Amino acid sequence: MAPVRTLGPIVSAHRCSRELLDLLVLPAGGLASLLLWGLVSPLWALAPALGAALIYVAYRSGREVLVREGGLEFCAGYASARTVTWDEVERLYEERQDDGAQSVYALTVETTDGRRLVARDVQDWTALSIAVRGSTRAAIRERLRRRWRTGKPLDFGAVRLDAQGLECDGVRVAWDEVRGVTHKDGVLAIKRAKRKGRKRRKVEVASSDVANVAHCASRIRKQLRRHTAA
Repeated sequence: MAPVRTLGPIVSAHRCSRELLDLLVLPAGGLASLLLWGLVSPLWALAPALGAALIYVAYRSGREVLVREGGLEFCAGYASARTVTWDEVERLYEERQDDGAQSVYALTVETTDGRRLVARDVQDWTALSIAVRGSTRAAIRERLRRRWRTGKPLDFGAVRLDAQGLECDGVRVAWDEVRGVTHKDGVLAIKRAKRKGRKRRKVEVASSDVANVAHCASRIRKQLRRHTAA
């Protein structure tokens, strides 16, 4: 784990909210106090509510993702901060859901040494997403380029690319069958050539299941251009 001091100054801070504990701890403590009221002394009856409040404050205090000059710091409040440098980021998964009232965002970072760091319900997620993608783009792209040039397959989670074609959500498609790729509205779609009896013209997968989804779509487009030119 990279020491925080090596990551440099804070560029931006993004708090996390709406954790499951928010929905459980305080109501549970309040309910316990109501059930005990009249059965024990008022002080003892209030103890569960007060305890729940203390747990809530301790848990929520400092829950945020810090974007630093040299990487990310995941702060949990109740535990030591976890850090990752930009060069250590190997995969990024982003999940966005819009429930009409507000957008919910989750960021998952997988590192080159096998760690997995997750931040859910991040506030100001647009700025965080732009900062993370911008800071990791060059290193991830170069890592993928080197791997592809040596003939190794590229694993993007739900999508896998190799010299013969791609596999998307368990469906195998040869390069000469691929007609295009789109990435919008939270969906990565692979368009296939028309074939008699084929039911699915497109193979689709949720963007949140695809690591480095922008790099994945870009690599597919590049391979299609090379395959067409050949």
